[in-house]
Amino acid sequence: MIASATNTCKLQFLKIIAVMVVIGILLSIATVSLRPIPKPVHILLIQPNPSIVYATNTKFLSVALDSSMIADGFSKFDMRSQRLRNMIKNLSPGYLRIGGTMADRIIFAISDMHSEKYFINEQDGSDCAYEEIQCSLESRPNSTLSAKEWLELYDLASTTGFTILFDLNVLLRKADGTWDYENAEKLIEFSNDKNMDVIWQLGNEPNSFQHVFNTSVNASQLAQDFMTLRRILSKYPMYTNALLVGPDVTRPRPDDTESFSYLKEFLSAGGGHVVNAITFHQYYFNGRTVVNTDFLNPKNYDILTAQIDMVKGLVSYYETDKKPIWLSMSHTRER
Repeated sequence: MIASATNTCKLQFLKIIAVMVVIGILLSIATVSLRPIPKPVHILLIQPNPSIVYATNTKFLSVALDSSMIADGFSKFDMRSQRLRNMIKNLSPGYLRIGGTMADRIIFAISDMHSEKYFINEQDGSDCAYEEIQCSLESRPNSTLSAKEWLELYDLASTTGFTILFDLNVLLRKADGTWDYENAEKLIEFSNDKNMDVIWQLGNEPNSFQHVFNTSVNASQLAQDFMTLRRILSKYPMYTNALLVGPDVTRPRPDDTESFSYLKEFLSAGGGHVVNAITFHQYYFNGRTVVNTDFLNPKNYDILTAQIDMVKGLVSYYETDKKPIWLSMSHTRER
């Protein structure tokens, strides 16, 4: 009887111990589960004195003012706004490109008495940037950029740390098909007299003139026009060594060689030896068909690498590979 009682006590004791062990395990599990899950720690390792992969120009990222604003009389752009100047200054240094589709519909007028405005809502990169679209702007008259407006633009740029890159009208043509540079020289002479530091362009997306303005300037002739502009600039002390860039063709595409062929002809005619930088425009999407998800797909942005390689190949072939290549206009704006 005594042995039986002893065994019963041992069994109960072991049960109690087992229950306590189980409770302890459960409490431990509960305690662990109540602890916050540690967040991953991201460590940025900066090596001392790392080798430089590539150094960009201090003006690498710049901005543009579309020429359509000139045609609109700057009705929605107050150049004297101090708030605007404060915001722009924080983006400096850089280039302020004044150009776009309507650049080839802008003429310079010294006096405000001869100022004329014909607003056309066609901005660089709009439907007119797509070769498949016929814009037919040939009937639209020229608009004027007055001397007063030009000085205000220059003041805006120079006081905020920007250099103006101005796109001259190349569609002013003589009867023999050459560029009529008389109006452009008036602007250049005026700017020289005012000691204005300006970089110059000639024409905007010239390979697209046929579908935009229902006219054309072949690439060989454009190269000659650039040579004419270079000779004009050399006459004025401020612009003897001024930067001249071009030809500002639309994006080269593997599936459409029109832009590529135009740039090839321009370079083969000697245009690449006249300019200080070879320029083209690039738009990631067709504004008429783009959807929001297109902006989130990284593969859509890889096309720029292929386009740059295409331009580099041409530039190297025509022995102008020492000239920099500029992307003088780009955006991903959805219309």
